[in-house]
Amino acid sequence: MTPICRILGAVCAILLLGRASVAGAAGEVDALLDRLRAEAPRGQGGLHARMDAALALARMGPAGVDPLLTALAHPRAEVRAHAAVALGQIGDPRAAAPLVQRLDDDEGQVAVRAGRALVEIGPPAVTALTRVEERAGPRARLLAARALGRIGGAEALDALADLAADTSAPVRREAVLSLGGLADPQGVPAFTGALADRDWRVRSAAAWALGRMGAAAVEPLLAELGAPQESAREAAARALGRIGPDAVPALVDALDHADALVRAHAAQALGEVGDARAADALGPLVRDADPAVRMRAARALGRIGDERAVGPLAACLDADDPELRKAAVLALGRIGPAAADALARALEDPDAQVRRWAAHGLGEARAQNAVDGLVEALEDPDRAVRLAAAKALAATQDPRAVGPLIDFLGRVNESRDLKALIVALDALERATGRNFGVQWDKAYQGWRAWWQERRADE
Repeated sequence: MTPICRILGAVCAILLLGRASVAGAAGEVDALLDRLRAEAPRGQGGLHARMDAALALARMGPAGVDPLLTALAHPRAEVRAHAAVALGQIGDPRAAAPLVQRLDDDEGQVAVRAGRALVEIGPPAVTALTRVEERAGPRARLLAARALGRIGGAEALDALADLAADTSAPVRREAVLSLGGLADPQGVPAFTGALADRDWRVRSAAAWALGRMGAAAVEPLLAELGAPQESAREAAARALGRIGPDAVPALVDALDHADALVRAHAAQALGEVGDARAADALGPLVRDADPAVRMRAARALGRIGDERAVGPLAACLDADDPELRKAAVLALGRIGPAAADALARALEDPDAQVRRWAAHGLGEARAQNAVDGLVEALEDPDRAVRLAAAKALAATQDPRAVGPLIDFLGRVNESRDLKALIVALDALERATGRNFGVQWDKAYQGWRAWWQERRADE
């Protein structure tokens, strides 16, 4: 045989083998597709058989795309779902548009898996995702927003900004959350618009997203503090609080704003930040002409907890408004021992709630210099004040509190007030480390005998 004949023979053999290989591959694809679409027995066995077939097609790579796209339109939902998973694993851009159509599938499992597959395809799927139309249904648009947020990129950012104005509140919320996850300052206009959304979930998402933007969001949020909608103002204040120290200088400047609403919400935001730099600026606002500003300034000073706030807050205890006095007492209670004298004075307030929180704050401060006032509060006409005073006396760990607490236990024993009994016994145990049981008369007699014996030894 001549060399030319041998070469021609070899070429023919290769061509024949190639045809056989292609035919074999095509046969394998057809077999796997049949397994994927076949009526499988119910239960885990059938589920695994279809999944194995889908995964085998995915391992073929681009060669598996066309048969899987055929399966994506199958009448049975489980076939469509497995096909979507497999197409995501291949990651071929040809599958993007058909998968976007499946975001509106009647079966939720198919729609969700199509969304995940689009994320796996990545940036090549963004263009198809941006073409989701209103008629596709809110679930499809929501899943598109979720996928766009996970893929990211400039094109996705623009599409999400559009979806943030969708007619469906869940879609708007998902778009805002996705934009926030991208943490791109270009999303700030969409977030500030969402602060005034009629749905509280969207407003909350916008506040969260703006809180992630840092300094870039401060100026737009400050403008929102004067918005006509209270919900928008509240959301803006929360967002500024989340931004933290970067927002403090601008918020301090806003405390001088002519609009009382802006001052009030700036004070609220400063309280949420909790930065001591704001203490001096907030102090004068407890005397603001607007009651909302006064209240929020007092609460903010309490959250900051700086000792410089004691003077302004103590001055609030002379106010006619009991709500402001209560806010001041709560704030003083957070500051600690430096506020003890002011809290002791509040034990004589005409409002029972103010007296109660004053006693609570003194207990938190373990203020031994307030023992005399707390002992008097054990006989307060209001039960809640008496119980708060008993707890506070126990916290002081001052020996002078023991006798008055035993007398208090005696009065409780006569009234048979179970909650007061528990409080009194607990206070005495905390103050002395001793325990004489919990039975009404027996417990009181035990404490009284012990105290008399101790007094005799002294």
